[in-house]
Amino acid sequence: MSGDTGAREIVVDEDVENFLHAGSEDDSGLEDDSGLEDDSGLEDDSGLEDDSSEGESSEGEEAEPREIVVDEGVDNQVRSGALRKRLQDRSLGKGTVTLVVRDPNITIIGDMNLGYNRERLEAPFYGCKSLLRIDFKGCTNLTQLGNHVFRGCSSLTSVALPDGLTQLGNGVFYNCYSLTSVSLPDGLTQLGSRVFWNCSSLTSVALPDGVTQLDDVVF
Repeated sequence: MSGDTGAREIVVDEDVENFLHAGSEDDSGLEDDSGLEDDSGLEDDSGLEDDSSEGESSEGEEAEPREIVVDEGVDNQVRSGALRKRLQDRSLGKGTVTLVVRDPNITIIGDMNLGYNRERLEAPFYGCKSLLRIDFKGCTNLTQLGNHVFRGCSSLTSVALPDGLTQLGNGVFYNCYSLTSVSLPDGLTQLGSRVFWNCSSLTSVALPDGVTQLDDVVF
């Protein structure tokens, strides 16, 4: 994969909230598995489509690295699913996108009550293999990342979180196999279950002194 030289910047200026849950179906009939059981009952994300060669588009050509910048309206793009759909475009290839979100108005991304059988439809960035790096530092009022937000982002290598973040929901980085770098902010107080489950490339994580709640299996 080539470096960041020549990367293009894509700026989204408005209507971001209509970007993340677009196409979501009514799952009211699905059972809510927020009460976690042993791992045998959990999906391993093996059902995620295997794109063509890593770093290549669906046409077999090497995809160019690019930066996507979202300055405002993130909530709309997240809730509608539009941003997720954009990041799942096969033409992007794997591990080519640096996503920079710097919306000072967003306070929560995702749903802290999302069950394990609903993430494929509703988790904001579920299975976005195009993601290489994420920078949320500009979301100065972001306090929560909900359940399974980045689950199955298997090419994601690093994440920059804002200082004001206090909660990470269940399975936020579940099956992010390539994740090697994440710095938890000092203000973080709660980590849900399986936050870093199956992050096989992550060798160490420093927990802030202020953490007061760790669920059953974090790593």
